[in-house]
Amino acid sequence: MSERSGYRWARFAAVGVAGLAVGMLVACSSTRSASTSSADANTSACLSKVDSYLKPWDSLPTTLPAYYTPLSKKPPAGKTIIRLVGQVPSDNDSFGQQQVAAEAIGWQARKVSFDGTVEDLNAKFEQALSEKPAIIALSGWPVASIEKPLADAKRAGVVVVLSSVPDEPSSTSGFAAAVNGEPTDRAVGELNAYLFMRASKCQGSAAIFSLPFPILKVAADSFTSAVHAVCPKCKVSYNEVQTKDIGTPAVTNAIVSKLQSSPSVKYLYTIIGNVATGVAVIAVAIVGLMMLTGRMNWRHGITVIIGCFILFGAAAIVAGIQVAARAAG
Repeated sequence: MSERSGYRWARFAAVGVAGLAVGMLVACSSTRSASTSSADANTSACLSKVDSYLKPWDSLPTTLPAYYTPLSKKPPAGKTIIRLVGQVPSDNDSFGQQQVAAEAIGWQARKVSFDGTVEDLNAKFEQALSEKPAIIALSGWPVASIEKPLADAKRAGVVVVLSSVPDEPSSTSGFAAAVNGEPTDRAVGELNAYLFMRASKCQGSAAIFSLPFPILKVAADSFTSAVHAVCPKCKVSYNEVQTKDIGTPAVTNAIVSKLQSSPSVKYLYTIIGNVATGVAVIAVAIVGLMMLTGRMNWRHGITVIIGCFILFGAAAIVAGIQVAARAAG
């Protein structure tokens, strides 16, 4: 989530509103006072709910959830897991972690790439099945888009693990496991809604930027519902960018266009980091432009750039902290 200053636009808006308000001030003073008191009460109630909701999240957990249970024995070695990788860059990150896990138990991990279309996904899924792996993994694509390969996997006794889908597993082979499903994304959307409300002091306007995957819409709807239920003064808009545009100027242009057309928007919720890259590009570009024209001090500019490094290097930073903690223990 990122914030941008709306001071200049707010100043012009305030001038116009003030001119209209002067003529109405005397006649409407009592009504306005009551309205202001009501608005203040609504904001205070919102902030109270936000603080209460976020209190458990303000400290790191010290134990794993109870449903994280260890295996009774190590899985048999020598098996293969294949991950189908599309156009979302985080698919490659997931494959890298699965490769590490596979090696730890004596398995092999391979990836099969597809071009992001349903047709090629189904073709590459069948290709993966022909290699007789123990497991095939895929992210984001719901059951409806791969019905035939799932049926073929079930007949072949291959376990299919789908992550980031709203569907529930249906058998012990074929679609047998799901991770980061609908409950998780509902929780993520709701949590980010409360973080937005706290950051904006229950008075902000946020724009959601997402990809056309059903599970991401779950998170977006959860975010919107939580904001509407708690924050009367907050606003939320929804925007989609295409998967094929990730890493191109199209995403950056869409974000810039939204911010230009809606000056009240000071917060962006991008749901996944691959879309957030566009936000970082904008931030660094603005810093560079303002530095070149002498309108930003170096200290503030460097702070923004360091913030981008921390944002996108968060996983590596946390991993390093965990390694250091284990070594110290």
